[in-house]
Parts: sequence; C-alpha cells; structure tokens
Amino acid sequence: YHITFNALSGDYCFHQLGNSVSAPKVFAIAVDGLLNETDWVINKPVANVVDGTVGTDLNEVYFGVAWNVTHLFVGIEITDPTITAFEQGEVFVDGNKSGGAYDDFDVHLKFSGAGIEVIQGPEGIAPILGFQVTETGYSAEVAIAWAELGLTPVEGGQIGFDILIGDNDVLPGTGVEYTLAWNGGLQNYDGTSSFGDLVFGTLACGC
Repeated sequence: YHITFNALSGDYCFHQLGNSVSAPKVFAIAVDGLLNETDWVINKPVANVVDGTVGTDLNEVYFGVAWNVTHLFVGIEITDPTITAFEQGEVFVDGNKSGGAYDDFDVHLKFSGAGIEVIQGPEGIAPILGFQVTETGYSAEVAIAWAELGLTPVEGGQIGFDILIGDNDVLPGTGVEYTLAWNGGLQNYDGTSSFGDLVFGTLACGC
C-alpha cells in the first residue's frame, strides 16, 4: 500500500498498489471472439500462477479492454497447445471501486466454449460472449452493459477489474490444473479488494 498523510488535518488514505490497464473509448466492438478490430490492444499479460501446478504447457494469456457509452468490452487471447472442453476464464468488475464484499455494482463472470455464467452480479445482467478456437489456442470477447450495472462511465474514471484463466488438459470433473491471474487471486471469489484498476481512456480522433 501507498499511504498519504496530511500532518495538518490528520487526514490519511491507503492506496493499494497493483496493476492498471487503460481502456480506450471506441464506437463499437463486434462481440464474436475474433479480436480483429483495430481498436483492440491485446498486450496485458495474465501470468501469475495463483493455484494448482503447471504441467508441460504453460498457457500464454494476454488481454485488452475497451469501452463506449453502452458497454465494457474485454478481449482475451490464449495460447494453449492442448485445447479441451474444460478451459475456462473469469472476469471480475468492481463497478464502484468499493474494494470490499460484492455489491450490486460488482460482477463475477465465468466463461468457456460452452457459454457464459454469472456467478455474482445484479439481477437481470446478461453479458455477451464471443468465443473462437484459433490455430494456437482460443480467444474470447465479453461485453457487459453499463445500464445493467447501473453505471455511467466517464473519461478518466476508474473501476476495479481482474481476470483469471484456468487450464485443464487432463480429465473432466477434476477442476482446473492451474489458474493464472492478472492482479489478484482466489481471494477474488470472496471480495473485490485484490482487483487491479481499469482506467477509462479517450476516443482517438484518427486525425
């Protein structure tokens, strides 16, 4: 933590140190899992092993984020030599950056090739998933509507954010062999305090 203290007023504040990612503002993203829009910048690694044991093929995972007035977009690219039906990813959002227990502005999603599941989130939330098997692994795009979160993003604003990726190349019903995280870890299942920061960027003018 970084701690700031005002000796005159006695005011203090704790700032958790961690990863941050900038989300450029875009007009639209086709949520099909292809990651072929020029707006995507897929360069943030998900590389911390937070659970399990890595076998012979450690996945390489990179992600990017974008936003517009209607949706948050998440793009993830996974290099995995062995693709099974049991690969999975998880997306976490702390919409009001409360940094504590899950509330109505927070989301925990789990996705795979079979679809997307809302683990935590406000009633009626319906995220969109695009999923594609590629020559080197698989890719995914997730879109979350701001209206369903009750949020209105602004340029320069922030939300809490994190990603976990689980790899299973062995047997069904055995969970995942290992889990990779961007910022937090398994504590994400209980609260939002270990998320990184997502910063809303501006719309590029292309001039």
